[in-house]
Amino acid sequence: MKLIKTTFFLFALILGIELYLKILKPSPYEPDLELGWTTKKNFKHVYDQSDFYNNSYKADYITDNSGARFSAKTNNSNAQIKFLVIGDSFTMDPYVGNAEMWFSIMASKTKKSYDVRAFGGGGYGSLQQYLLLKRTKYALRYYKPDIFIMQFCSNDFSNNSLDIELSNFSLSQYMRRPYLINGDIYYHKNFFTPLFTNIPFFNNSRIFAKLVFIYEFTVRKYFPSNYDKIDNKIFIEAKRTTFKILKDIRNLYPNTPAFVFSCSNKNSKLNTNWQEMAKKANFTVLNESSNFIDQGRKKNKKIFYKDGGHLNKLGNYNLGELIFEEIKKNYKFN
Repeated sequence: MKLIKTTFFLFALILGIELYLKILKPSPYEPDLELGWTTKKNFKHVYDQSDFYNNSYKADYITDNSGARFSAKTNNSNAQIKFLVIGDSFTMDPYVGNAEMWFSIMASKTKKSYDVRAFGGGGYGSLQQYLLLKRTKYALRYYKPDIFIMQFCSNDFSNNSLDIELSNFSLSQYMRRPYLINGDIYYHKNFFTPLFTNIPFFNNSRIFAKLVFIYEFTVRKYFPSNYDKIDNKIFIEAKRTTFKILKDIRNLYPNTPAFVFSCSNKNSKLNTNWQEMAKKANFTVLNESSNFIDQGRKKNKKIFYKDGGHLNKLGNYNLGELIFEEIKKNYKFN
């Protein structure tokens, strides 16, 4: 009898915490069998956020019926200029509200009526972005962007390699994420895969996600990845795969001016020549914008969210201004 009571109590406690998190701190993401995870459609929530400097603020996060973030005050299908954006957590996670995001700030500088739609997801690799854009292009086949902007990041190379992610203990991602291997889309599978993909409670549970995060953090702390032990052929293949996907993404909108910037320009074993790759894929690289975060960290600028890596309101504002000025050098807005 005591065991039954204890079990019931634990079950009720877990269920209560899960409901609390889903109602008061809901995730903007949901499981997706093709992409791994994707933004919820027609989602709206105001998050209580704070930055690295203990400044508190509200983040009004909104998606439309295609799962895109947009600037709530100016979403307009008859706008004079239309922007299509693809990115990862620097674009799609709820660190600041839609109106304060870099893409909204950038678009607002045009002095024209505008429509900006941002797609992607936190933790997304290039293949996920490509597959989402293919899906989006069909869903928004009447939406003709005037400018396409891709937000790249240094970890995209590893996100595009199952071998590297396995060595980095990225359990929550490689259990869900699609990979391009020998030209085919591949999903990693083992005994635990259903917990992450198709068992309803677990694949959408905030508690389960938090436990996985704690596990990953602990393992990385005591068993950090050593890229030097990874065969150099794996790095070469990761770069080759990333380049192919960049070309595929660009070819979705071949006649639209396309720009790309990265969340980091730091040299590493993987992140050495992403600019050259992007240029060969027919993107215009925004070099100053790609240096923005690294320079902000060096100069101790107060631009960071509470995790110390992503951007707060000021960071997004300054980055949006910089991106507009760089695009303006290559595109006539008037």
